[in-house]
Amino acid sequence: MSFYIGDSFSPKTISPTNIVLWLKSDAGVNGGAAVNGDAVYEWADQSGNSHHFTQTTGALQPIYNDSVIGGEAGITFLSDTLVHIGLLFDALAATDFTIYVVMKLNEITDTGTENQRKTLMKFGTSGWTTTPSGSWNVGLEGAISTNGAGYQRNLSYTYGNYNQILLGPPDLNSHYISILSHGENYLDGVQKNAGPGATLLITGDIQYLGGWNNSFGQFSLSEIIVYNIKHTDAQRLQVESYLKDRFTL
Repeated sequence: MSFYIGDSFSPKTISPTNIVLWLKSDAGVNGGAAVNGDAVYEWADQSGNSHHFTQTTGALQPIYNDSVIGGEAGITFLSDTLVHIGLLFDALAATDFTIYVVMKLNEITDTGTENQRKTLMKFGTSGWTTTPSGSWNVGLEGAISTNGAGYQRNLSYTYGNYNQILLGPPDLNSHYISILSHGENYLDGVQKNAGPGATLLITGDIQYLGGWNNSFGQFSLSEIIVYNIKHTDAQRLQVESYLKDRFTL
């Protein structure tokens, strides 16, 4: 069953009081005025919470492409990053979350080590901590090299101390990914990991897309949706159906 017909479905209709971030490549890029090939200085949040991602340094701005995944627009990161400063989650109720991402890895043709070319996104880098203690990040990383460097990295989901493989290289296909709290995640609607079950307390106030700490992914990103609850299977399937239909995945 399709839940997305034209514009009749919106991720804001699923747990509307719990959506905290919605970045979609056909809205809010450079004030809605971006055209193919433009450097992206702002990707505005469509959730209504004003959690905009920005980049004021020209050399670090990713590129807007009007047809990337399923004929839809996307933001291409080569060695670039967009940043949001501020809490996405209420720290008093910050142990449950759901993140949806539509992306594809790009071939890495420039120089660099595996470690320098792996980070796609990292959220809450200044303060995500496992309970009762441990690492502090949630994100995606992966790399495919064609420059003779000899490395190919799995697309992986990092959750505190855990690194969970979502797909193995080489894979340059487009995918939709669902990431739920306690480490549960899905690739194209198929569960990849049940997760460690550990609770991750979300208190960080910096979120990165494209890179972090001199490690930059090379990929295209078309949509990202974040909720401050862990979705039920029924809710997840509705959002996944929207993404699958919208991007012809």
